Amino acid sequence: MADDYVELRARSAFSFLDGASNPEDLAERAAALGHTALALADRDGLYGIPRFHGAAAKSGLRALVGAELSDAAGLVALVPAENLTGPTASGARSEPQASEVQWHGAKAAS
Repeated sequence: MADDYVELRARSAFSFLDGASNPEDLAERAAALGHTALALADRDGLYGIPRFHGAAAKSGLRALVGAELSDAAGLVALVPAENLTGPTASGARSEPQASEVQWHGAKAAS
């Protein structure tokens, strides 16, 4: 059944070169396929979240949101939005730098 599966790493067109669909299209298609939830985790930011959240609400889909954050060494972490602070999370400017985002509870790489 579709409701037994939740995609936790969907990317929208806001993840340039990694995603192709608009956030609205992702939410609408997931709902049409019978999914009850979908997680959007764009690369290094929360760019598509407002549009995704609105479309998910209209479709009756539970929106799970986060970001796939990378550091200078190329390490990647999938982080739920509830664990993010900084310019990317607050929308303080339109083009935040991934290096300015902090994820709570993460340990620095050695």
